[in-house]
Amino acid sequence: MMFEKLFAKTTLTKFQLIVYPTCVLLGVFILIQSHPFVQIVFCVLMILSLLWSVLVEPRLFVIRRHTVQVSSLSTEITIAILGDLHIGSPYISLSTAKRRLEEVLVHQPDVLVLVGDYVVQGVLGGKPVPIEDIAMMLDAIDIPCVAIIGNHDNREGHQRVLRAFEKTNVILLDNTSQTMILGQQQITFVGLADESTDEPKPTDAYPSTKPNHPLIALAHDPATWLREMPYPADVCLSGHTHAGQIRFPVFGALILPGKSPLKWSYGWSKTNAGPLYVTSGLGTSIAPIRFNAPPEGVLLTLKPQS
Repeated sequence: MMFEKLFAKTTLTKFQLIVYPTCVLLGVFILIQSHPFVQIVFCVLMILSLLWSVLVEPRLFVIRRHTVQVSSLSTEITIAILGDLHIGSPYISLSTAKRRLEEVLVHQPDVLVLVGDYVVQGVLGGKPVPIEDIAMMLDAIDIPCVAIIGNHDNREGHQRVLRAFEKTNVILLDNTSQTMILGQQQITFVGLADESTDEPKPTDAYPSTKPNHPLIALAHDPATWLREMPYPADVCLSGHTHAGQIRFPVFGALILPGKSPLKWSYGWSKTNAGPLYVTSGLGTSIAPIRFNAPPEGVLLTLKPQS
């Protein structure tokens, strides 16, 4: 029963369930047969990696910059992106989240985009923070803010989340779109409902015809971009994966929540829905651990195509 739930809710397959433990056992066997010095070095590295993953990396915050050229753009726009705040998870209190936001906003982006999961449930060492408190903190942001709902948010209660954001200036998109003017540039944001706890409705969310200005599409779970969209977006943005939380050198993430391809675990990917960026997010879920997947804020600059 436990494995059936894992197969249904993650990228884990029966083949991987056999291969991963086999590789671990093979590695243990090789280690046992190796020289004692190698065993000592391996154990030291494992202990240091564990300490780093639990005590250091989840506390880090990296700001990454990316640039995309858009043919329908007439003037440069910078979009700040944050995902999976998971406020209440270890190391991410309400005050810490506010500080991280300030570290991003000091770069003066034109708009802030939040790709869902503001709350957290069931993380070791975590303490849930009410969505109402989080919404009020986000309301203090002094630039336009566009947000969507994640799976953890829906578990708090979909209507409760809607009511919390109704009292703020945050533009919450739920299978809807919003066109705004940033500077002198018109831009449309499309926000889809969460894949696992709701039902994305692209035909409801997307404008009936593709606008002659940039369109940015948001979905919490990158698996949503496996669906057929009315037309490609200029950029698609997602979170949910936390970049796997543990990323092995060369191999990357070995398992993800949801059903998106492993190659969509983090960073840029090509999809039929448009170029996709998946952020590693800010907080953690299940276990407060990150390895080679540090928390990040993203500054995405859209430039006119030369």
